[in-house]
Amino acid sequence: MKIFFLSTLLVINSACATMPQTPNQLNGLDTFGSKRITTSVIEQQFGSQLNQFAKAEEGRDFDKSSLIKQKIESSIKNQYQFAYVKISLITYFQPNPGKYITIDVVEPEDVASRMAFLPEPKAKFDDPNGLIALWEEYLQLGFELQRSGQFEYPKTCHAWHCTHGFENSKLAPYLKKFNELVPLSESKLVDILHKDTRPQFRANAAFLLAHIKNGKALIRYLLPIVNDPAEVARNNVVRVLSEVAMKHPKLHIPVEPILKVLNFPATTDRNKASAVLEYLSLKEENKLIIIRTAGKTLIEMLKLKQPNNHDPAYIILKNLSGNDFGKHDYQAWENWLNQELSKDR
Repeated sequence: MKIFFLSTLLVINSACATMPQTPNQLNGLDTFGSKRITTSVIEQQFGSQLNQFAKAEEGRDFDKSSLIKQKIESSIKNQYQFAYVKISLITYFQPNPGKYITIDVVEPEDVASRMAFLPEPKAKFDDPNGLIALWEEYLQLGFELQRSGQFEYPKTCHAWHCTHGFENSKLAPYLKKFNELVPLSESKLVDILHKDTRPQFRANAAFLLAHIKNGKALIRYLLPIVNDPAEVARNNVVRVLSEVAMKHPKLHIPVEPILKVLNFPATTDRNKASAVLEYLSLKEENKLIIIRTAGKTLIEMLKLKQPNNHDPAYIILKNLSGNDFGKHDYQAWENWLNQELSKDR
């Protein structure tokens, strides 16, 4: 059964504080990580199940959607003998509503380079000053405000990184708590980030540490964890680094660890890493290594429909080349890359 893709996107006023209605059709399907599978093959074999998965997600029937997702992933993994298969459904609300599915895979021969993660941590630490629980409370309140239409996206950030921000009157009290308690618990939060066995604890610690004063120390704490074995933890780490790169360009973030993340298996790995590279690619000293190491990956991302991979890849390629061959002239971008790589020969 072929997946039905919506051809026309509705435009939602980005200033609207109300959570828009969830788009109910798929706008795009991508595969990434292997030339052995294509979207047409996936549509033919799994189109009906993918539609059921998306519908269950929209209806918040997460038990059903999880079962369907696991069934499709297992079928693809068994059929092609991939080392890794993951289906990601990402919904966009503003400014262009839509749903996009990406099927990420890793070939067995690519495991060493694409899944070079740290060993699973083994320790367990107490929650310092109740900060991990307080962060969960803050996040949950922010999500509830979004669902109820009472949330306004923050215009300012009073830390190195913000999620919901603190402009809403119900969220505002948390800023003082985080700013006061995090510096008192800095070393314990670093221990959790580096050594705690619970992925969500590590992920929360990354966001909490954005409330320390020293930006250089923050980068030093975060960089070793960009290759955390848990997607949620490494994503939070790179999210913080992306905001530092955007707002504080004088702080040095080495490009090499971020290039490794760009090659990791998940859609969310690529979109977080590319958010950092959007700003690191503006620096002349980084351009050559990005072209050599990640040029081909960036063009493969450009070919995707998934906005959070396609769009930043386009920006980075423009930064690197000083040219604009358009969002979809893949041949022109490949010609440019081949010319740049030939200079090394």
